[in-house]
Amino acid sequence: MNVAKSDVLSSFAMLEAALIIRSAIAVLLVATPAIAAPAHRQPTPGAVQPSGDPGSMTGMDPKTKAQADKAERERVSQQKLFDDKMGKTMNTICRGC
Repeated sequence: MNVAKSDVLSSFAMLEAALIIRSAIAVLLVATPAIAAPAHRQPTPGAVQPSGDPGSMTGMDPKTKAQADKAERERVSQQKLFDDKMGKTMNTICRGC
């Protein structure tokens, strides 16, 4: 049996090409659902309806409302003290460009 060297190489090349094609098809079959799936999108702010005004205190009794107002004033006061402290600290570090 006399088989030419070029015949062996060509049959090996065809087998290799078939393997590459099968591998490519397998990758595409696995990746297709991920590619075809729609992207996840966050709802737009207009699409979400608020369920009332969270800042209003109309449904509170007077004692709870007074406590909430006092807590808000204290929070604003603490924030102002912190901002003043940070302003002084930053002015000692950097005075602008």
